[in-house]
Amino acid sequence: MNKVKFLMSFALTLGILIQFSCEKNVEEDMGMNDPNEMECEPGTSFSMDVKPIIDNNCISCHNGSVQNPDLRTYQAIKNNSARIKELTASRVMPQTGSLTDDQIILIGCWVDDGAPDN
Repeated sequence: MNKVKFLMSFALTLGILIQFSCEKNVEEDMGMNDPNEMECEPGTSFSMDVKPIIDNNCISCHNGSVQNPDLRTYQAIKNNSARIKELTASRVMPQTGSLTDDQIILIGCWVDDGAPDN
């Protein structure tokens, strides 16, 4: 009977340790890798930071002939900036390939700064 109690006690302890270990890793991962959690540095540039990301990752589909919206101009990108931020942060876009966390953060910071043409 003591052997059964020991095994049950051991299994319960092991289960608790695994649970706490998994919760800690999930919390750490969410805080460190979530682009929505990062702070922005002032002065994200449309021409130097955002436009190259759009040109290299979005224009192949959003070029006026394949998929709407057409993202070839500043005004079109600005008009869709909140949606671009949302879809890139949730990693829904781009559908082919992926953006780095830094690229997603740059887009988000630029949008949060009012999507200036700078």
